[in-house]
Amino acid sequence: MVRNVLYAFEYHKPHMDIRQKELAMNMICSYLRPVEGRLKDVIVEVSKATKIRLDVNLGKQMLNELKFEEFHKEDLGSDNDEEGDDQGSGSVIE
Repeated sequence: MVRNVLYAFEYHKPHMDIRQKELAMNMICSYLRPVEGRLKDVIVEVSKATKIRLDVNLGKQMLNELKFEEFHKEDLGSDNDEEGDDQGSGSVIE
């Protein structure tokens, strides 16, 4: 199969340089690999997806449906540049 594609390139596209043919062959070979596992799941999900037109009203509705998680000030860390403990001095393990 790959040989037939290479011969087709040589016959129908003689003006292409070797780098362009190499890139095209890589692309074609990526289509020839077996479709299984995660790749199959992605292909199925993309084929089932429906496209919607996003407008201002739909965008506002989507923003209103978002659930924001509350955070605590302690989770953010400190505003100083030093790493390690909050006292600013290096700790020694004894």
